[in-house]
Amino acid sequence: MEIMNRSFGRISAAVLAASYGMYYLATWQEWHFIDSVTLIMHEAGHPLFLVFGQMFSLLGGTLMQLLVPAMFVIYFFRSGQVLSSAFVLYWVGFSLINAGIYIADAEMQVLPLIGGEHDWALLCFQWGILDRCSSIGRFVVSLGQAVVLSAGLWSWYTLRKEWRELGGADNR
Repeated sequence: MEIMNRSFGRISAAVLAASYGMYYLATWQEWHFIDSVTLIMHEAGHPLFLVFGQMFSLLGGTLMQLLVPAMFVIYFFRSGQVLSSAFVLYWVGFSLINAGIYIADAEMQVLPLIGGEHDWALLCFQWGILDRCSSIGRFVVSLGQAVVLSAGLWSWYTLRKEWRELGGADNR
């Protein structure tokens, strides 16, 4: 009975995570609550990476918004909490989508910013690739979408594997 209750809770969590993941993919151009959390990580990255110079301070926002969820994925995976790791992988995908939108905006600069200058406009101008940022951003968005889909597949694969190991569904 305890195994069934645990399985039901994990399956419910996977259904909720997958539902939100699909909702996010369907509305990726809109602002979501998780984007607010990602923004906090982004903004924290600027002063943290400033010790490595101005360019890394500009990059630090995007690096931090990707590194924080990625570190949680690694932590959960290494501690044997594979399903939790798969769930946090959704956040990595959402962060990539968010970063891609920001990169793609570098040339036109229409996104509302908290303050200061557009990180990616400065970086892409400095690197001489401002005219390619839209394409780069679309690629990063696509990568993020693939990561979100992968998180869903990994979640279901993990649950199925656990179910088989517990002897569920005639070990199919």
